[in-house]
Amino acid sequence: WYNNRERLDNFKLSEVKMDELNKKDVIQFYEENAYVWPNDNAWHAVNQSEIHKAVHGLQMPLDAVILNAGSGGSIYGLPHTMHNLDVVSNKNVNLENFTLGSIENIPFDSQFFDYVICVGSVLNYCDAAKAIQQFSRVLKPQGILLLEFESSTSFEFKGTDAYNKNATIITTQYLNSNHDMWVFSPRYIEYLLLANNFTIKAKRPYHIISGLAFNRNHDENVAARYTKYDGIVRRIPVISKHCGNMIITLVKN
Repeated sequence: WYNNRERLDNFKLSEVKMDELNKKDVIQFYEENAYVWPNDNAWHAVNQSEIHKAVHGLQMPLDAVILNAGSGGSIYGLPHTMHNLDVVSNKNVNLENFTLGSIENIPFDSQFFDYVICVGSVLNYCDAAKAIQQFSRVLKPQGILLLEFESSTSFEFKGTDAYNKNATIITTQYLNSNHDMWVFSPRYIEYLLLANNFTIKAKRPYHIISGLAFNRNHDENVAARYTKYDGIVRRIPVISKHCGNMIITLVKN
């Protein structure tokens, strides 16, 4: 349905109430923590593994012009020269071509990049509509966007007010402290992508059954064991729609 204008026109954007995260709190949180990913945490080890697979799966030519949007100090083991963008500098001081800035207002010219990589749930700390509009602006025609985000349709949120909301702010435990972030429904993100001239080429949901396990036992390390079933259930739409995380590969029309 990704090129179906009727589906786009029928989406009820009025359902989305965009509040504000305190951006200063987000920046302070990441400046004060030594690592973006928690150590010795099986749940987040799965996140890193899925992201690395997706990034390397792009098979980008070495001369590609790439934006690493929300770099977090990582270049994912790639040999490419990239432009690295982040709202904090202390984790990115060793990266070449680092720019301090937000994905909501990308400080590069229009149609500058061949690829944009935005993973590690960077989108979940931003106004998704603004960020996706910026990705479309800075990508060349036929450019590729790799986007990852955390979903409100996750089994993890079943029985909570956040479940299945188009966009809502949640408070969660992360790096041993309370932490605010957005979660988005896939239908909302796909609406924004279609509205900004993207075509979805592939989707890779994960943390599916593990999300259900976390809903029951609230232990990330135990729940992460169930990600071994993702390879099976991600092929079943009625189940995979409850993923905790979604990675989407897109092309700009």
